Parts: sequence; structure tokens; C-alpha cells
Amino acid sequence: MGGNVPLGYQADGRTLKIDEGEAATVRRLYDLYQEYGVVREVKERAEKLGVKSRRREWGA
Repeated sequence: MGGNVPLGYQADGRTLKIDEGEAATVRRLYDLYQEYGVVREVKERAEKLGVKSRRREWGA
């Protein structure tokens, strides 16, 4: 294992566990895509709704 943890999950030792707060964001994005079918439209709608992903910290 290694690399970035996907949105909607948190590292838990050598496994991943669902982060319910982030999982709700992922579900909302999928719902928007199902409704509009175009990534550009999903981006615009998500911005209007204030949907944000977690902030990544680079270099520790």
C-alpha cells in the first residue's frame, strides 16, 4: 500500500475505512454526474453548492 488515500476513505493501519463526511461528498458528485452527464456541468454545479474535497498536504 502507499500513495494518496482516495476521497471518502481514511487510512486505518494497512486498511481503509469509510469517512462518512467525505463519502457524502463523493455520493453527491456521482448524483450530479448522473443528473447532468457532463463533467464540466458537474464542476459548475458543485462549485455553486460549495462542494469541496479534502485539502492535500504536500511534503511533510
